[in-house]
Amino acid sequence: MFNIFPYIFSTTLNAVSSNFEVIDEIVDKFVNSDFMNSLISEIDNMSSININFKEHKRAYTLECYLPGVKKENIDLEYDNNYITLKVKRNMFYTNNKNIAMAVIQSGGDIEEDYYVENADAQNIKAVFKNDILRVLIPKNTYIGEDTTIIDVDSYKI
Repeated sequence: MFNIFPYIFSTTLNAVSSNFEVIDEIVDKFVNSDFMNSLISEIDNMSSININFKEHKRAYTLECYLPGVKKENIDLEYDNNYITLKVKRNMFYTNNKNIAMAVIQSGGDIEEDYYVENADAQNIKAVFKNDILRVLIPKNTYIGEDTTIIDVDSYKI
């Protein structure tokens, strides 16, 4: 039996490859598609991550702007006076019309350690909303039984 596929394939390939205008039009339609524009926009947003860590009188605060990151890709760990922030930044995109998928990793994953002396680990709180992660790490203000509190006004030698 005559196999027609190689003939059709080679004829089509020769016709397309000899006409560069057709190739330019196909590439132009893909590059200027809504899918590519949204993909480029997401990549631009991913590069603008901003992390602020501050020490206050009674607590530490960690505030991060994480555009395009999902909650399940954020990990916070406290161990031995360090809080570790890990953000996985692998992003998956599809045009929802076929099985084509692109994996984009802009800037790589984030892993940051912050020293938090005298932190109250049991009361650390975190909220992730509108691409902003806010973490409150209260300082331990426990006063032990062996601590002597002296009233400054009535102290006498």
